[in-house]
Amino acid sequence: MAGNKRNPMLDTVERYFGLGDSDAEELLEELEHLTVRGGDWLFRQGDASDSLFFLVRGRLQVWVEPEGRDD
Repeated sequence: MAGNKRNPMLDTVERYFGLGDSDAEELLEELEHLTVRGGDWLFRQGDASDSLFFLVRGRLQVWVEPEGRDD
């Protein structure tokens, strides 16, 4: 059974988009895999948005900065 382990990204894409295996695999070819380690930022409040992210495993924490704060 160890040889039949499925790709967790494939499962996520199939569930999210309701796709079958072949369509999901085709979509996966267009996606970029990104690993974010604990404490690293994926993006910051106010960053331009041009991406869609799927959380395959783990958790995200959201920090909202008060308005008018300049860093």
